[in-house]
Amino acid sequence: MLIDIEDGTEVPGVDDGEAGSAVARALRAAWSGADPGAATRPRPAAGRRWSGPRVLLRRGEPSGIGALLDLALAGDPERVQGGVRLRRVPSAGGRYPVEAHVVADGRAWRYDPVDHALAVPVDGGGGGAPGSGGGVPPPGGGGTTVVLSLVPQRTVWRYGKRSLPVLLLDLGHAIGALLAAAPVAGYAARAEIGRPARGLAAEAALPWRDGAVRWPGAAPEYPLAAVRLDPVRSRPAFPDRSGAPVHHADPSGVPARAAYPSGSPVRPRYEHPGGADAPGSAPIPGAGGAGPGSEPALHASLADAVRVVEDALAELGEGAPEGVDFAAPAQAPPVAAVLERCSSPWEEITAAAGASGRGGPPVERAPAPGSVPGGPRPPSADRPGPPSPPAPPEQERSPGAPPEQSRSSGSPSGGPVDPADAARARIGADRVVAVRPAGVPGLGEALAPRSCGQPVVAEAAHLLLLLGAPESEPDPWRALAEHVGAGIAAHEAWLWATGQGRAVRPAGCWIDAVLAAGERRGRLIHSLAIGDIDIHQGL
Repeated sequence: MLIDIEDGTEVPGVDDGEAGSAVARALRAAWSGADPGAATRPRPAAGRRWSGPRVLLRRGEPSGIGALLDLALAGDPERVQGGVRLRRVPSAGGRYPVEAHVVADGRAWRYDPVDHALAVPVDGGGGGAPGSGGGVPPPGGGGTTVVLSLVPQRTVWRYGKRSLPVLLLDLGHAIGALLAAAPVAGYAARAEIGRPARGLAAEAALPWRDGAVRWPGAAPEYPLAAVRLDPVRSRPAFPDRSGAPVHHADPSGVPARAAYPSGSPVRPRYEHPGGADAPGSAPIPGAGGAGPGSEPALHASLADAVRVVEDALAELGEGAPEGVDFAAPAQAPPVAAVLERCSSPWEEITAAAGASGRGGPPVERAPAPGSVPGGPRPPSADRPGPPSPPAPPEQERSPGAPPEQSRSSGSPSGGPVDPADAARARIGADRVVAVRPAGVPGLGEALAPRSCGQPVVAEAAHLLLLLGAPESEPDPWRALAEHVGAGIAAHEAWLWATGQGRAVRPAGCWIDAVLAAGERRGRLIHSLAIGDIDIHQGL
């Protein structure tokens, strides 16, 4: 396969022209590769804690909203890096800009992924009125919605003007994690983007003002997606941490309801990077006289980057002419893969690691479906890696047409799904290139300087390259759909690769790279690095 990488922007940065949409300006700024500067400034917390009573959700539940959030978004109690609790869902730079609000029975709950807890609810409908009672949202009773919003200042702290693409990819990964976990937790799910942010804020009882959600003393928040959940009777057996299925009798999977006294609507409090109770933690906004301004503002050097990114998100929040729905995968990934998914170190992913048969110290993970320790590998792991992409479908999309996002992945036989095929099923075969970098002359040298400081990506044993439209003046709504769709596609491919026992790591920040492979041409917007090693065999 011959692959060329070329520069794709005619306008290198927003400073060279303010024409076009706010989204286009923010994307051009990201593609320009502007150096975000040293990340030594005061770091904003990678999550919010919430004042007032909370419901602590149990881990390992068989079904219900607690199980869904545990599998999709929760922090991992055993994984902490750089003072940040790592979570099920990946995030560029560990910044975790996605906030989740659970809406059920007309009430909105704030989710704390670090403690795996729900804050006492407020009444829905946009009034923000205090709730008079509480309990965990039930799995039935007309469905549940998870509203997802972005807090861009967390990502801008690390990536500066490069932030908009990685923010939208993070949103896509969060959606992909919820869609994949839903059938395990007993839900049918679909996701929506492109709806007006004001409507999503009202649905989740969020304080909307001046084009954003604005809590007292808090960074602005932009609701951009909703995941709709409906309970279903059948679901796969939920394994424990050893991979053994748990036969559960309780269909709810949630604790009994508990009554709480009425009070003021909950507001976020902020976690110090060293932990919620570390010395120097910020006071609770709106409580104890702290008031607005209790969350430290980003350094002045980032003011322009914040403006560029927030203007783009506000524009996307105005709502697309037509919304876009994402269906859950037609075939759910292996349950064990949902449990054990994590971003692997580069040492396990490079071609050198595969050639040597080792990729660093052993990694303890649950057995892959169909495998036993010391026994034969799962059938899908016998393949050397993602195959070359098939020929484009007979009826190509016309230039400028929006991508078909409602497709979902699945194998005709119901067996394992190849990771590349899962991505193709989600965003289209013409938007996915599966390649061994070592087998394509010059590819590694072209990718490394465009990788936002991750040149080792060119040494991966396999890469899934996910493409968008090559234009330097993209339509805002197409850009939203392409980036979110790429995040979902990468997440689903990641889960299937994990089910094969492969080491996997997403790489989402790319500088101005337009890829041409045969008759296909598209902008590189996301990628998934996959190792050769079967991590279940002999590491």
